[in-house]
Amino acid sequence: MNKRKFRIGQTNRLTIDRIVSIGAYLDGGDMDILLPNRYLPAGAAAGMEVEVFIYHDNEGRLIATTMQPYVEVGQIALL
Repeated sequence: MNKRKFRIGQTNRLTIDRIVSIGAYLDGGDMDILLPNRYLPAGAAAGMEVEVFIYHDNEGRLIATTMQPYVEVGQIALL
């Protein structure tokens, strides 16, 4: 059964599960998603909700960023 709480290629509101040396892991349901330190909001703590864009990095891992893209999956835009 898929317990996914997010949509890849779109902005999501997820909860910080735990803080680690490289950033924070977000609760994605059946998997964790890394939010690197450079995108971690000041004062971030476990249990806090953050609005993030989810994407695959060049090695296929799920990564989150607080930067907003020009366009998301399912949208059309003139770039």
